[in-house]
Amino acid sequence: MNTIVDTDALVGLFDIRDVHNEEAQRIFEELTRQGINTLLLPTTLSEFTALFANKVSMEEAQRATDKIMHSDSPQCPSTPR
Repeated sequence: MNTIVDTDALVGLFDIRDVHNEEAQRIFEELTRQGINTLLLPTTLSEFTALFANKVSMEEAQRATDKIMHSDSPQCPSTPR
């Protein structure tokens, strides 16, 4: 089974100050536990990076993006690793 991740979910996951942070972490852990593939479109990754850089910092956005790109979950199906 697959699920597509959107920008808001990524912000909730990576921004510890976001009101949805704990819920996002719980959901991603549950998806992983159940073996559900998380898919991330390249446009979503671009949007997340720009939004997160503006909201937090460019350095944090780069660190989060690198973590996404080198992780098994969420996956970026059309983005080379």
